[in-house]
Amino acid sequence: MPLNPDNKASLLTYPTMVETPFIIVTIGDYTFGVANKQKMSYGNYKVDFPNYIDSMTVTKINGTVNQYELSMTYQITQNDDPNMFEKIFSSVSKTRKIVFSYGDWSYPSYIYKDEEGIITKINTQFSAKQSCISYRISAVSTCALLTAVRANFPARIAKASDVLKELINNDQYKIQELFPGMTNANINKYNLIPGDDTVVDIHRQVGMSVIDYIKYLVNCMKFQGDTSADGARNYIYVITMDANKQTMNGEYFKITKIGVNSGYQYINNQAEYVINVGYPDKKGVMDFSVEQGDNWSILYNYNKQIAVPKHTYSIDNNGNLEATETNNLTMDYTLSKEDSAQ
Repeated sequence: MPLNPDNKASLLTYPTMVETPFIIVTIGDYTFGVANKQKMSYGNYKVDFPNYIDSMTVTKINGTVNQYELSMTYQITQNDDPNMFEKIFSSVSKTRKIVFSYGDWSYPSYIYKDEEGIITKINTQFSAKQSCISYRISAVSTCALLTAVRANFPARIAKASDVLKELINNDQYKIQELFPGMTNANINKYNLIPGDDTVVDIHRQVGMSVIDYIKYLVNCMKFQGDTSADGARNYIYVITMDANKQTMNGEYFKITKIGVNSGYQYINNQAEYVINVGYPDKKGVMDFSVEQGDNWSILYNYNKQIAVPKHTYSIDNNGNLEATETNNLTMDYTLSKEDSAQ
């Protein structure tokens, strides 16, 4: 495997074992996992270590919705308030907002950015023998709220990128509240939504969640230079979601155009990553496996060889048989039309 060619992004790895792992969690006005240092009189310092965190598990699902499991233990003494965490949780009872940051202090360049989530469940366990209360907090990414909002979206004949920008600026769906980085200024400055797609037929969607409709619009985006008659594309658009509090003011998503041909050079290709396993790389990766959900080779290498009907047939108002040239792979038979997303 070539060592990080310019047209591919390097997978997130570093050559040392995790030495000083950290987890920082912010709930409301309270932060756990770090030390607070306060200068007192006579040159003394008061240092508080509110590190009640035991462990955290993060499950990343397609870069869209992350699931978090956080374990915390509150050791109680005679001077402690046993309801301290209940008061902290109640301070975010309306928003249920929680912010995670984690990584390795020994390799600070790969500290994960602040990831905002929503608390979905809190399990509490009391131990009289050990005089402690254990909490297991479950959370999901903030953008998961968009999966709960369902609406009907009308059919359009337009550029999918333009429809997506209209959707973001529509206060009805509150996308900018969950993705504060998706302002018009950021979209234009960082080219978060490229406008080099062409006008397509966007079908009506009934009872679809907002996040799924965003993905549908991205699938509908077709590059202006793609004129293939068989339905296969030389370029596709993919969506990735990220967070950057300093630059983007929080969560945002970016749409990237990539080429399906191996010869297409694209910097920071979001669909291709490089990782070297074993010798001679000094990075300690000894095994690596990939579970692929979309078999692009089947879609793009072989679709011209598949024997499929080249026409669909319908009957007009006068009873005459009408033949329409089409591609069976791109047909939506519920509407008897070709679907750009297909």
